[in-house]
Amino acid sequence: MLTLIVDKMVECVRHLLYYTNMSKQTYYYIVSGVFLLVAAMHLVRVLNGWEAIIAGAVIPMWVSWAAVGLAGYLAVRGFQFGKKL
Repeated sequence: MLTLIVDKMVECVRHLLYYTNMSKQTYYYIVSGVFLLVAAMHLVRVLNGWEAIIAGAVIPMWVSWAAVGLAGYLAVRGFQFGKKL
């Protein structure tokens, strides 16, 4: 199942880069913006104390703290890499 998802993601990236004439810099900026949005939403969840329930399981706050760190890091590095191109 995970392999199918990864293959579909790779196919989408190839489509964006090769068939839409999108530059790599634009791609990195868009992806970094998405990661920044994810980090911001997790931070809002933590600061407001919102409860997250997925399939009946309560997701602890530390998961959102980890997501803030990881998504924030990926956003910063993506913007930095896009700036180098």
